[in-house]
Parts: sequence; C-alpha cells; structure tokens
Amino acid sequence: MKKIIASNSRPLRRALCTILLSVTALSVVPRNAVAEPILYAVFEGYSIGKYNATTGAVIQSGFISSDCRAMAFSGKIKNLGNTIFVLTPSYQGPNPSVAQYSMTGAVINLNFVTGLYQETGMAVVGNNLFVAYDAADSGPTVAEYNATTGAVTNANLIVLPAGDVAGPLAASGKSLFFAYGADINGDATPAICEYNVTTGAINSTFILLGLSPYVPTALTVSKNRLYVGYATDSAGGTVGEYDATTGNPINPGLITGLVVGPGGLAVSGDHLLVAEGAEVREYNATTGKLINANFINFGNIGACELVVRGK
Repeated sequence: MKKIIASNSRPLRRALCTILLSVTALSVVPRNAVAEPILYAVFEGYSIGKYNATTGAVIQSGFISSDCRAMAFSGKIKNLGNTIFVLTPSYQGPNPSVAQYSMTGAVINLNFVTGLYQETGMAVVGNNLFVAYDAADSGPTVAEYNATTGAVTNANLIVLPAGDVAGPLAASGKSLFFAYGADINGDATPAICEYNVTTGAINSTFILLGLSPYVPTALTVSKNRLYVGYATDSAGGTVGEYDATTGNPINPGLITGLVVGPGGLAVSGDHLLVAEGAEVREYNATTGKLINANFINFGNIGACELVVRGK
C-alpha cells in the first residue's frame, strides 16, 4: 500500500506571499507620508506662526503667542527633545529674556536667560546659545550661554567697536555669523563677523558689504551659502549670496529692488524665502528668479525673522 503524504506547500506559499506583500508595502512609502518642512515666522512683539514651507499654507498662526524678537532651535536638551528658544524684545520691559518652549509650543521656562539689553539676534551651535545685542556702554556684542542650563559662559564673547550696530545671527556647522553695521545716521561699513566655535577664532571682517550704510537685516545659511539681506539708499532691499567657508561673493546682487530690507530669510529645498513687508516672496535660491511674489501674505504685519525646520 502506498503511503499518502499530505503536502504543506500551498499554506507555505500563501504565507510566503503574505510576507513578500508586507515587505513591499513597507518599502513603498507614500510621498505624502514624509513630513513637509515647516516655516516659522517671527512677528516682533506679537507671536510666532507656523506655515508649510513648501506650499505656504497656514499650519498655526499663533503657534507661540508671546512677545518675541527672534527664535532658535536647540538639539536634545536633557530629556525634553528639541527645544525652541524665543528672544523677547527689549522694549517689552526693562529685563528682556530668552524663554524656552517645547516643540509643541508649551512653556518650559520663561526666564531661561535674563538680564539682556537691546538684543538683536540669537543662534544655537551644539550646546552653545548665542545672543547678539547692542551694549549700553560699548559696541555690538555677542554673549554665550549654556544651552542646557542657561548659565553664562562668556558675556563678552564678541565685542565690536562702538558706533556700529548689532544685527542678526546665523549658524552653520561650527561657524557663527554676526551681522553688524550702521544705523540711518551712521557711517560704519556694514559687515559680517565670523566666529569659529571650535577654535575661538574671530574674523570681524569675514564679509565687507560696502554697498549700504545700514546694518544687515537678515541672515540665513544653506548648503555652504550665506545669504545676507540689507537695505541700500539707492536700490532698496537687496539679498546677496556668499560662500559660507571663505566669505567670497557668489552673487552680491542675487535679489535687488525690494521695497525695504528683508525682514527675514530662509531656504526651503532650492527655494529662498524672503520676508518683505507683510508678505513672504519665493525665489530660486541659485538664480534669484522670482517664483511667487505672494507665497504667504500675513495681512497687516510683517515678519522680522524666518526659520525653516524639517527635511
């Protein structure tokens, strides 16, 4: 008598097909499942809004409702994950401060750093928090703080000559860029100072703009390109492009003819976003060609800083 052996190949084939289909499904991630980069717009003295950095769509107009002048992101701070630092304008009280928020906009510490004066910008490099301000008895100054504790590391890390005016900060890798120049009544040459966080070297004339009597109003760095926004007497607002390693000009007149000096600059992918008045304009970050003159319209208020966070 022949012995009949039941085959298990069919159930095994079904199981194998199920596994293969599951692996295929996991390997194909829908494009819309990838988080879009977020644009944060700082409205001085009012709030911070969140927008889709690709489409310009509003995500949350009052993400952080607080008096503010500038913002910066930290890396991992203790067990809090990423943290948002918000700089309070000096005219909001005698003791402006740096407040600390979670990525959801929840308050962590409203007095993370205190005792500031005439502050103009803020940036984070590693565990170092930098704040730029106009000192009461000296020139433009950058103070350094511990980004975990808020303790002062160096209150006079960078001190530039009196008569100049402090501008915004931007950071890339181990470099901190500090804009400074002259106000409407001054005659100092506007420039970008570079500070190397690793070596401590300071180059106060990393970039000499030389085209404007005013302090630069906006800075941002992307792909080793430093974008500088400033106002001129004859040509209105201008955005120049420079090599972030050497300071050499790439295109000093990348964007010209803006009505006012840019309130903020940010790069999203290959697009350069420029805050001008109550609008954000979208340009090609390489050619400077205008893509969308009304990428975002804030209505009746202008942004003083733009920050892109995301992929």
